[in-house]
Formats: sequence, structure tokens, C-alpha cells
Amino acid sequence: MGGELLHRRAHDRHEILEEADRHDLAARIEAGQLRLEPAPFSPADLARKIDSLHRLPATGKGLSFRVALNGPEAGPRRGDSHRLLQVLHNLVGNAVKFTEAGSVDVTLDCHDPARLRVTVSDSGIGLDPALHERVFEDFVQADASIARRYGGTGLGLAITRRLVALMQGEVAIHSRPGVGT
Repeated sequence: MGGELLHRRAHDRHEILEEADRHDLAARIEAGQLRLEPAPFSPADLARKIDSLHRLPATGKGLSFRVALNGPEAGPRRGDSHRLLQVLHNLVGNAVKFTEAGSVDVTLDCHDPARLRVTVSDSGIGLDPALHERVFEDFVQADASIARRYGGTGLGLAITRRLVALMQGEVAIHSRPGVGT
């Protein structure tokens, strides 16, 4: 019992720190104080990091979890790999959080040497198409029952969209309730 309590407290502390980091990051982006730090990075390294961050939580829930590179990697890309990892962490973390059974798949498409297209798909609870744009707003979640059941602040996707825009990219949702995203 004592070990379980310590684990729960450590998990709660980690969630509080992540939430504080999200608020700080959102404020820095909003104030125009966040600067990207482009440097060469490897899509394969990014895929390995996403796999190592999310495989255990996904498989711990009994989910199938797959991270794949499509196409020739074509050597290093140039971009802010730290911020790109944050974006992927938000997207994949949501996929794992909102999927009770089935799978989460992450694909990094390397066919275009000038762009990296990332697809995160899951067999989770899905999202009503009427909410697809709203979930990118600050502090918005699908509904109050989602917040109660799954937690979160409603900032992850808002930050994701802002970071992707800073990188001159796009982020979109294709989802249906009960089908996944």
C-alpha cells in the first residue's frame, strides 16, 4: 500500500509540474517571447523518442502502439526538434489518454525532404466534428465530462497549434465519436 501511495503522489506531482510548464509555455508564445531554435535533427531519432516516451503508458493500458517512418529518411532535417517533440508528446499523449482499447499509431512521413508530415491515429473515443476547431482554443475540452474523466487543462492542443504555426506548419483533426481520431 505504501509503495502505491508514493507512486500516486509522484504521478500527481509530475502532472502539476507539467501543467505549470504548459501555462508558462502558453504565456511565452502569446507574448511573442518564444523563439524556435532550428538545428539539424533526425526523424528516426524523433520517432525513437516518441516510442520511448509513450510505449509503456500505451501498452500498460493494453493498447497496440506503433511508431513508423514512411519513405526515405533522406538525412537530417532542419527544425526545432525540442518543440517538435513537445507537439508530438501532446498529440500522442492525448491519443493514449483517450483510447481505452485498440491502438495508437504514429507515422512520420519522410517522402518530402522539405516537410515532415506526422499522423497520429487512434481507436479512442473520437470527437464530434463540430468541436474539431474549438479544441484548439485555450482551456477548451470536448465537454465537462471529458475533463472530469480524463483530466487536463484544455491547453495542450492550443499550444500544439501555436507551436506548429511558429514552425510554418499546419495541424488538423479528423475524428468521429466512437471511431477514433
